[in-house]
Amino acid sequence: MVLQLRPIAKALHKDFRHADQSILPAVEIRYRQTKIIFKIGPATSINEVLKQLIQERVDMVRISMAHATHEGTRQTIQQVKRVCGDVGRQIAIMMDIKGPEIRTGHIGEPVYLEEGQLFDLVMEAPKAEPVQQEVRCIDVNYPGLINDVAVGDTVLVDSGLIRMKVFISPG
Repeated sequence: MVLQLRPIAKALHKDFRHADQSILPAVEIRYRQTKIIFKIGPATSINEVLKQLIQERVDMVRISMAHATHEGTRQTIQQVKRVCGDVGRQIAIMMDIKGPEIRTGHIGEPVYLEEGQLFDLVMEAPKAEPVQQEVRCIDVNYPGLINDVAVGDTVLVDSGLIRMKVFISPG
């Protein structure tokens, strides 16, 4: 879903001249175009620091949900709302939710890959101990992966530290 907005009035420069050459009064711009977002963490969750940020006109706080608990998030939201009330200014709260991660099965020993080397992601765990193969493989916990990637797509491994290109996809 997309929300499309159109300005309903132009902000006029104080020297803007209308067709009749009279100088029109400047229209005050109430909202700046750039929004200031900060991430709440150990350094910014101290009440005095949070109060100062809100007073300095931040627009939004970002709460990372990557390692957050429900109770911790609830406390952070209550703290932000309480400090906003103390300051007399409201800001938006954005919860940055963690996207899905595809997990690999047990590796056992480190896997060393060379650029260009073939490597298989297997959608189900192998039934027996693998025999030494020319193509290394590892199982992943997402059976739908084979349907979600196509030849030429890039797959990021280890939080993006390793980039792999899909070479063959039977899906």
